[in-house]
Amino acid sequence: MKIMKNRFILFTFIISIFSSCENKNSLVLNINRDYSTQNTTCYNLLSPSGQKFLITFDSLGNLDMVRNDLSTNYQTIYYNSNKQLHSIVKYINNKPDGRTYFFYENSGFLEGDFNYKGDIKTGNAVLYYDSSVMLKETMLYNDYGELYHRIKYDRTGKLSEKKVVTVQNNCLVSWTSVRRRLHLCWT
Repeated sequence: MKIMKNRFILFTFIISIFSSCENKNSLVLNINRDYSTQNTTCYNLLSPSGQKFLITFDSLGNLDMVRNDLSTNYQTIYYNSNKQLHSIVKYINNKPDGRTYFFYENSGFLEGDFNYKGDIKTGNAVLYYDSSVMLKETMLYNDYGELYHRIKYDRTGKLSEKKVVTVQNNCLVSWTSVRRRLHLCWT
């Protein structure tokens, strides 16, 4: 059964590659079993257009990962043990860089949307409640990966907490809608 499932997924993937090929006269796809361990089986695919793919399966034959290139700059789609989409991550120089999406394990709904620059969270980020499009949190990160602004919402969409962190005159100033203002200063 495991082998049949692997073949079906590979066949489906191959059909999608062929359907996107510009030169229909050279429909040759190279599939090489790269390695196999106790927990993972890995295949390298080379499409007719020269696009390289890396596909891995877990020990039960479930799709684990699809990577669209074998260089240091690529995009990877990860799947969890429930056969649901887990995350979509873009890498530059083998580090997360760009928009990264995480999904809830059981429902498959979007859980979070983060921005990375060289493996550091930066810019805006959003978390959602499971099985809905309701915002759970919005966050802002500086270029060093430090969270400096967060807004939390309850399940009805109402603001439940707002936190702002700034540095002013060598003082860390933190303010939330729930707690009082906090000042930490240094010289």
